Amino acid sequence: MSLRSFFVAGLIALVAGSALAAVPTVMNYQGRLTDNSPQQNPLDTTVSIEFHLYDSAMGSDVLWSETWPSVQVVDGIFSVLLGSNGSPIPPTVFSQENRYLELIINGETLAPRQRLGAVGYAFEAERLALACNEGETLQRIGDEWVCADVNVCPQGSMIGCYTGPTGTVNVGACKAGAAQCLPDGSSYGPCSGDVLPTTEVCFNGIDEDCDGTPDNGCACPDGLTNCGGVCVDTLSDSDNCFSCGNDCDLGTFCQNGTCTTGAIYGGMVSNPADPAQPGPGIPSVWEYGGSIGTSAGDLMCQQIGADHACRHEEVLAAESRGELQQVLQMNGQTFWLNRTVLTAQVGGQDSPPGAGGRCNDWTYTTAHISDGEYSRVENARFEHFFDQDTTFSGNSADGHAGSGPDDGGDCGGPLRAILCCN
Repeated sequence: MSLRSFFVAGLIALVAGSALAAVPTVMNYQGRLTDNSPQQNPLDTTVSIEFHLYDSAMGSDVLWSETWPSVQVVDGIFSVLLGSNGSPIPPTVFSQENRYLELIINGETLAPRQRLGAVGYAFEAERLALACNEGETLQRIGDEWVCADVNVCPQGSMIGCYTGPTGTVNVGACKAGAAQCLPDGSSYGPCSGDVLPTTEVCFNGIDEDCDGTPDNGCACPDGLTNCGGVCVDTLSDSDNCFSCGNDCDLGTFCQNGTCTTGAIYGGMVSNPADPAQPGPGIPSVWEYGGSIGTSAGDLMCQQIGADHACRHEEVLAAESRGELQQVLQMNGQTFWLNRTVLTAQVGGQDSPPGAGGRCNDWTYTTAHISDGEYSRVENARFEHFFDQDTTFSGNSADGHAGSGPDDGGDCGGPLRAILCCN
């Protein structure tokens, strides 16, 4: 990656090398590092930096140099104390005005060199025979150089910071914070506002542990697979057919883990006593052939030559392919909505699928602590009624029992048809 550095604060503090030395041997340098894109995005990385001082903007005579093999850059900001990493700055370097600093970052020389103006302080200090005490710095106050307490940073200045593990800043939910220079300029204060890795919260699409993969390590319910933080049925999901990321081609759909060109829709059942015959509808508890719940719905569909009770995403796919024209002529007909994968929008909020919106997977008989999502045909189109809170715990006092306009429909009472898919 091509880099570009912007000088932020070069000569901040000049620290005496000893109690008897008048001439500083170190100086604080702070810079801002971005990529070389038009947006000049600040970087979060660790780099190697070589610092070289020259007496001209283009010359080759190196007056002083020092290498910092591992400099942490947070939100584009880095800070080093030049001369403290094995190469003290000799007094003679600043015996004349106009010195130029060159940076080489990860082997890439940044141009142009940066001119360090008003650097005759070393000569001036020697002439005045100033001897700063240990812990003091030589600082320019007004027109004079004086010894004063160490100023590591400009008072009130801010620097990017991050206290989390290396390689996690700006990954997932993790963000850099900021530290402010203390009033006495002695150091930067504690890092504030940085967001550190935490335990992953399953199936919210957020990478809380900042390892680059959201929802990793989360276990999906039986029969579903975690694909990029979303639980999917790889037997029927056309974007993840048989395996995550296996996208079926246009005009095909996923059936039993294989991309096929056959029809998705396989009919409908409305008679739990004899699925092959029309009936008044099926209650929220699906029962057939000794089975109960989703498996009973699948068995009923198999009695008419289909494979299973449609999942909501399959109904949407069949509708988009024009396979439900006959169904859409049944104005007022309702169908149980079997949503197991897709997140719906209810009242402006995300509603992930859950057993609380499927009458506890079609085994719950009343409307007290579970809801039954459903679809209704109106004017040759589907209207879908989703549940805002699909959590099901079996506890009526858990706060998840709904009774409002955004709670799908009741489980107990309604009789609805089941759409079947191949």
